[in-house]
Amino acid sequence: MAVKEDRNRRLDFRQDDMLRMREVLLTKDEYSIEVNRVGISSNQSSLLHGMSSGAYGHEISSAAHLSPEVSKALELLDAKLNYVIGLNALQQVDHADLEERFVNMSATGMRFTSSVYCKKGEHLKITMSLPLSTPVLLEVLAEVVDVKKVAKGKTELGVAFRFRCEEEEDNVVRYIFKRQRENIRMKYREKDRERIGYTRYTRLDDEDDLV
Repeated sequence: MAVKEDRNRRLDFRQDDMLRMREVLLTKDEYSIEVNRVGISSNQSSLLHGMSSGAYGHEISSAAHLSPEVSKALELLDAKLNYVIGLNALQQVDHADLEERFVNMSATGMRFTSSVYCKKGEHLKITMSLPLSTPVLLEVLAEVVDVKKVAKGKTELGVAFRFRCEEEEDNVVRYIFKRQRENIRMKYREKDRERIGYTRYTRLDDEDDLV
């Protein structure tokens, strides 16, 4: 129980950061299509979607000699492989249009300033570059849950992520945990510097007293 509560606290951790990102407002029809895609999508999303739901997956599920458990396991493996293929394809696409922006982000959502006009309940497709050990360019769907006008043509949006697969969520959680660990290490370093500085100056004062 304590482990679960600790994980929930870590998932609630919010991180201020600068991320390269962009957001696109989706119509209801576009969202209904995107939400059923398997994981990452890119400019070649139609091809990748066909791969993840195409003939190969159908052959796996319809193979008479496979048990339901093995068939399901192979379907999941097929989806994961297509996720990796989609992720690699996404990394190859030119994303020079990503804009560096200040964000406040958790494992379940984020806040940021946007020039895209939208209302609560509408959905966005967000592309963002996560600075992990191996940088990840990720596309996630999000529901707008809060809108505040902050300037002419600018609004502060609060969004809740709507993950389509475990890999999407895992990448966001990995980023949040990574930044949390970095913050903890930074606080320890600051305390060490303060302690070392205090000891150094105390020693110099003692030496002055001896002179």
